[in-house]
Amino acid sequence: MKFVRMGVITAVLAVLAALSAVSLDGRRADSAGEQVEQRLGLLNEMVTADPAGTLDSTWYCAATRVLEAGSSKHEVLISNGSDEPVNVELRAVPLNTKAKVQPPQKLEVAANSVVVFDASTLSKESSAAVVVEVRSGEVVVSHRLTNGTGSSQAPCTSRPSGSWDFPYVNTEKDATARLFLFNPYPVAVSVDVTLSTTEYVRVPAELSGESVPPGQVKVINLNERAPRRDRLSVSVRSRSGLLIAEVVQTFSKDNLEFNLSSGEGGDGKVDKEEIGEQPVKRRGVALVSGSPQATTHAGFVDGFTQGGVIEQYVVLNPSDQNADVQPIWITPYGQPRDEIEPLAKVIPPGRAETISLDQEQRIPPEGFHHGLVIADRGVASARVLVSVDERKDSTASGDQLRPKPATGISISPGMPLAADRWWSGGITLSGDDEGWLLVDNPSSTDSASIKLLVHGDGKVEAAEGLDDFKIEAGGQLAIDLRSLKLPAAALVELRSTAPVQVEQRLVSAAAGDYSSGPAIPDASTVVSLADVVGSSG
Repeated sequence: MKFVRMGVITAVLAVLAALSAVSLDGRRADSAGEQVEQRLGLLNEMVTADPAGTLDSTWYCAATRVLEAGSSKHEVLISNGSDEPVNVELRAVPLNTKAKVQPPQKLEVAANSVVVFDASTLSKESSAAVVVEVRSGEVVVSHRLTNGTGSSQAPCTSRPSGSWDFPYVNTEKDATARLFLFNPYPVAVSVDVTLSTTEYVRVPAELSGESVPPGQVKVINLNERAPRRDRLSVSVRSRSGLLIAEVVQTFSKDNLEFNLSSGEGGDGKVDKEEIGEQPVKRRGVALVSGSPQATTHAGFVDGFTQGGVIEQYVVLNPSDQNADVQPIWITPYGQPRDEIEPLAKVIPPGRAETISLDQEQRIPPEGFHHGLVIADRGVASARVLVSVDERKDSTASGDQLRPKPATGISISPGMPLAADRWWSGGITLSGDDEGWLLVDNPSSTDSASIKLLVHGDGKVEAAEGLDDFKIEAGGQLAIDLRSLKLPAAALVELRSTAPVQVEQRLVSAAAGDYSSGPAIPDASTVVSLADVVGSSG
């Protein structure tokens, strides 16, 4: 098995009962009721998986294909980590409300198994969002978009919210950005969509009080609302009700041709000379999960800036007061935080700041690094990774830890929670695909011992060498998933004796693209990252 251990580690009823039973370091709230309320608040901060004993849970996969033509595919990946078969029901919500849809499809997912489901079988006439009803806990659901531009995989949403923040989208000439708003309820939801650029913060008239009809998906073309922006931040706020929001971001030369001919100022013609003058190095697709709640702490476990990679942190302040964002730590694996000077930003109301990690001399280009963002009020943070050149392997370069493809993008939210148990589902590595599981122990005082379990094909097995594996306080661990000899479709479970943060990186060699972002914590074990690292980091 290959893993990188660096530094100190070198290289709502059943759920309520489970939530009330867990506390950090034995600390307990004044009453069970207060503790439940606090933990329910945590579950609104990021995607979580319901624990064992849960009777029903629902997952919402809002973003989907926009164009029906071509070879695009939308897949739903259902991973069952329990020892019993689980009944699930999948239902389509088509973008075209006049399209005929198939009846909901019922499946039985075998114990310790993964099912990959083609969403097009539910709606043949129109692209569709998918709702997955699960009759159990210990199940996680992700979805994957694949087309001629690239491939991206992200967890579906486990809970609707009245607010969603996307610190980074891009609407430049080679980019498209689509905001998907999904209302799963029988009553219309009214929302305001705020757009923030380096020049303004505003709610366009056409996005003020925007109505999302009952049981429908509304798609907003952000290129039309704010064209030619290298960084556009988007905030969705509901006036009434809850909904799900996701963004699909793409980069490609095809986008360039379309935007120059049909976008703002386009004359309907493709100017080949103008296109020839535009160097298009970015290519890929990203399923972008929003932050459902602004928080004072957010962590990132993956990170790489080796040659040909653009890496940025984008921090959005959605409040009506200045946000003092400090410290911002970006630290190589195995190096104590206090050995590197942190960054600091003061962000005005409604604005965002971009931190270009690939331009930071203090961050070595080799190896992994992780990040921690702390603010004096709630902010939303995102990590942006874009590959624009080949990895350039050589005998002198040693282990190259960035994805091998010369292209690819990933945009992911920061994690405000730590947990004792995590799921990384829907792993389908084949051929030259790459995969990593990245673990950070954010505590400065307590070590964590982890155990890794691999579920698939009806079996669960402990990963060799990763049973009771100790990660010292402030340490990190990078696990090469290829070394685990995974089944064709796998679910990886991580158990820890103390709260940790976990991300997964999946690289599709065929698509020349990758996805890096949070794994899914067990809802009964989550704690606030702020409680683990303290106020100063």
